Amino acid sequence: MEKRSYERQLMRPLLNVAKDVPLRLADIACHQGKIYPLCYVELKSSNPRAQDVFISAGIHGREIGGIYAALRFMEKSIKNPDPDFNFRIFPCINPTGFEDNTRENRNKADLNRDYARIGSQAETRIIKLLLTQQAKRYAFTIDMHEDSVDDPVSDIMGEGEFPAEKNPTDFYMYEISPPGSRQGRGVIQSLERQGVAISRQKRIYAEKNNEGIVWTPKPKSSSDANHSTLFGYLQKYTEHSYITETMTTWSLERRVDVQLLALDALLGEFMKK
Repeated sequence: MEKRSYERQLMRPLLNVAKDVPLRLADIACHQGKIYPLCYVELKSSNPRAQDVFISAGIHGREIGGIYAALRFMEKSIKNPDPDFNFRIFPCINPTGFEDNTRENRNKADLNRDYARIGSQAETRIIKLLLTQQAKRYAFTIDMHEDSVDDPVSDIMGEGEFPAEKNPTDFYMYEISPPGSRQGRGVIQSLERQGVAISRQKRIYAEKNNEGIVWTPKPKSSSDANHSTLFGYLQKYTEHSYITETMTTWSLERRVDVQLLALDALLGEFMKK
């Protein structure tokens, strides 16, 4: 497999997509003398009642379906702005993982287990600082992920190893939200209507799966939340946090399409609120 290039395969397309809107630099991560700019795009509506949405992908660099879905969503939203939402979009927050086709960054750190630490990895510090400085409240956040059907999964939040044969093979999602304000069911129903297979296994790794949704109630206080993942850390800035999971065994086109279908369904659910 040819080594990926963050500059050629992501920064150039990102610059091209964002040529009509400001491309913002959060900061630069350095690895082995090479610089990696972590960039994002802000798409703002003129509607004063527009809801804010945080979109991220690529925290695990080899999970490229979400990365390309974020780029495609960005391109679509620039051409056809949504008056009801403001978007902050980070298409890839693990550049070296993208280049190396790894879950971890080049320091062999899983960035999605790094958010509870103070100053561990540059990529984590950059995102945390930006969130702190801008201090927005988001209607919801979505972090796009993918699941490998064939690889065993080890040490999920201290839960031990799970053999590959127990891995999910169909779409599922994680949701953190208040008990009376869950939106995931509407997303799953929308995806099913469009022919997306949904995971029905009773447990996904160590957690209960309810018809394609691994739901956790929003903690009553920030101190009760698990902030080690980006998904958990974002609870500081929203009442509704989501992870979407497509399968790496699907074609890349299908993975991107399903990620976008899930995002569109979520936006539809929040339009109803």
